[in-house]
Amino acid sequence: MSGGVYSIMLNMKSRPDPDSPDLKRNMTKLEEQIRVDFRAIPNERFVHYEASTQDTCYDGANNWKHRDGFAHRCTVRVTNFYGFDGDFRKTMLDIERRLLAAGWRSNIHDMEWTLNHDVAGQDNAAALNHTVDRLPNPYPYYKGGFTLDIRWAERASSRLFDLKNIQAQAMGWVSENTFHDQRKLVDAGDVFRKVTQDHLYIVAIAITGHYFEN
Repeated sequence: MSGGVYSIMLNMKSRPDPDSPDLKRNMTKLEEQIRVDFRAIPNERFVHYEASTQDTCYDGANNWKHRDGFAHRCTVRVTNFYGFDGDFRKTMLDIERRLLAAGWRSNIHDMEWTLNHDVAGQDNAAALNHTVDRLPNPYPYYKGGFTLDIRWAERASSRLFDLKNIQAQAMGWVSENTFHDQRKLVDAGDVFRKVTQDHLYIVAIAITGHYFEN
């Protein structure tokens, strides 16, 4: 009932100490790699405004219903906020080209599909006649053990929850199994107002990676 011998062995492993020198070195190394990945993404139109981080360690679930395949994991999520003007569609397609050139891949729909649909997923070639927050969220991009998410809004947008939620990894049941959670998040409303005073569009890009797993 416990999920077999493998799950029992995983559940017997001790939690790591997030304050240990080894884990801190691993986290610093991962953050530097994320910074390198960020430098390959924005085009010349992007103006960087704010950054937020989430550093989390949590237990995996390994039982007869579900198997994560790890006992414990520590994750860093870095979110950067940018402002830009000009043609939204062309800019976001250019961002995807840069992502693909840097080795990122999306497993489902590409940016072209996202920009041609509304939030209900209906094919709509005129989707950008609405504010961009009415578009579906882009599907994540993956590279190695990293995940990249994108959210957006514009000056006339009234829904800002995506700019808030992108900063913290949605882990569902993991919240009950988190033993380390340090957040340096920004206020979505504040950063939205700051960016849209200068630019028509705001884009948030988050990169997530793991610096410990056993």
